[in-house]
Amino acid sequence: MRPVRLDMDGFASFRDKTILDFTDTDYFVLVGATGAGKSTVIDAITFALYGTVPRWNDQRMITPALAPTATRGVVRLVFDADGQRYAVAREARRSGGKTSRVSMHASRLERLHDPDDLDGEGDVLAAESEVTKAVENLLGLSYDHFTTCVALPQGEFAEFLHAKPSDRQDILSSLLGYQLYDELQSRANGRARDKRAARAALEAALAGYDEATEQQVSDLTGRADRLSQLQTWLTGAGLPDLERAALAVTDTGDRLDELAAQQQAGRRRRTQRRPRPRRAATARPAHPSQRTPHHGHPRGGRRGRVRAHRRGARR
Repeated sequence: MRPVRLDMDGFASFRDKTILDFTDTDYFVLVGATGAGKSTVIDAITFALYGTVPRWNDQRMITPALAPTATRGVVRLVFDADGQRYAVAREARRSGGKTSRVSMHASRLERLHDPDDLDGEGDVLAAESEVTKAVENLLGLSYDHFTTCVALPQGEFAEFLHAKPSDRQDILSSLLGYQLYDELQSRANGRARDKRAARAALEAALAGYDEATEQQVSDLTGRADRLSQLQTWLTGAGLPDLERAALAVTDTGDRLDELAAQQQAGRRRRTQRRPRPRRAATARPAHPSQRTPHHGHPRGGRRGRVRAHRRGARR
């Protein structure tokens, strides 16, 4: 990104309209007394691009963007990037009433139709809240990266210049975000340690084969070939066959369970149909008239025998 022209009107200490033209300028330096507005120029460039300034200490606060008595402040930056000329403008306004409040009123990013006409019209690439994201994509720098690598916050660079040599590395690392490279170094060292440990484990495993005979090598090679063939068979026709066999076994098991249940039910039905054995009746004592005569006195006694004998004699 290369600044071409900066317009400020009512921004911070620049209450009146001020134009800084950087056209055809390779290098420039801002010189002036304390409070002349040197840092405000850098703030205006940052505000035009990202809508905030580092030394405001709050990215949501834009109250310092307006001059104390101004109700409206406008910053417009024309810059070159990737061979194209762009213009980004932001306008802040102060609301009236008892409680004064400054807010962003309008923002716009354009690509100029005519690079030589710095006040001309252009194609609107983004507006309002989309401007900051569009600028980040265009420059390839976020707000944090821009304020640490391009526009350093006021005071931190002076601290770096006057610091002890032993402290400059820490300050530079903080300014440029070198912590990222420290983290990358730590991760790389960790992976290197893991690789060395894996190599040592492999070397220890290979050391166990130092005394291997040719026959052992041949046997292991043959085993590896058979395993490879088995794997080929499994990935081909073998695995589907095993799946079909497993399904057949499952179906047969289910059928056997059904037959066993039917057999058990049949046994229960046969057991229920079998007649129960009759219980033996208890003999009751006979009526005195029906009792068997005593062996010494059979029914009829002697009279019966005599009558029978007489009937035989008559015949």
